[in-house]
Amino acid sequence: MTGTNGSSGSSGINGTAGSGGTSGTSGIDGTAGSGGTSGTSGLTGTSGTSGVGTDGTSGTSGQTALAFPYTGSAQITGSLSITGSLTIQSGSFSSSVVTNLGDVYTDVAEARKIVTLTSASYAALSPKDPNTLYVVSGSSAVLASQFPYTGSAIISGSIIVTGSAQGNVVSASIASSTASIDANAGNFFTCLVTASTFFNVINITAGETVSILLTTVQGNGNAALPTASFSTNVLQPSGSRYTPSSGSGAKDVLSLVAFDGTNAMLVAAKKFI
Repeated sequence: MTGTNGSSGSSGINGTAGSGGTSGTSGIDGTAGSGGTSGTSGLTGTSGTSGVGTDGTSGTSGQTALAFPYTGSAQITGSLSITGSLTIQSGSFSSSVVTNLGDVYTDVAEARKIVTLTSASYAALSPKDPNTLYVVSGSSAVLASQFPYTGSAIISGSIIVTGSAQGNVVSASIASSTASIDANAGNFFTCLVTASTFFNVINITAGETVSILLTTVQGNGNAALPTASFSTNVLQPSGSRYTPSSGSGAKDVLSLVAFDGTNAMLVAAKKFI
């Protein structure tokens, strides 16, 4: 007969975990490996054949380039072309450069420089440079002026006027029985004479003509005919010296013509009615 199975035994209690072991020390670094050997260089190519040529001549040394604005002296061999204006600076003074750009007139000498001087210096200047524009003190260059123009101008060459040309008429004042005829004041004068009068003609130059309208006042207390006398630089026809026309309001025209800077020739046309 079979016996019954016995009951199972209970499980045993688990043991506690053991403590961890200590870490081992680091190993020693290994030595670096040796470098590999360098590769061999490639073969050098053969040189090409040299060209045969004649030796060129040495070139002239170039001028050192100037940086602008530039201060100092510079020498330019050849031409200099400037687009725009050119100004010369000297100390505190500044001036533009005058050119003859656009001068296409070949019948007269071109002006290459300008000189300012007094009328006495200009008169004494000999010879006069045909390529110099002379600006005389008290005068102005007509070419630089606009019209109408006031002042004196010296024109070298001919002048053509299309239209009329006129001068101012000056009334000659009489002081101490003397009438001053100053050619610098004009070329046309009027003078009313009531008594004997001395005409002092000054500043008349070669090539100049001065005309005087002389009106005589006779009567109304001026019964005597006035007389006229002139400075020593006025020459008159021998034996035919001028005397004013008789009659109150009589008008004579006297022309003084100068062919040099010393004397003027007197020509009279009398008693215009």
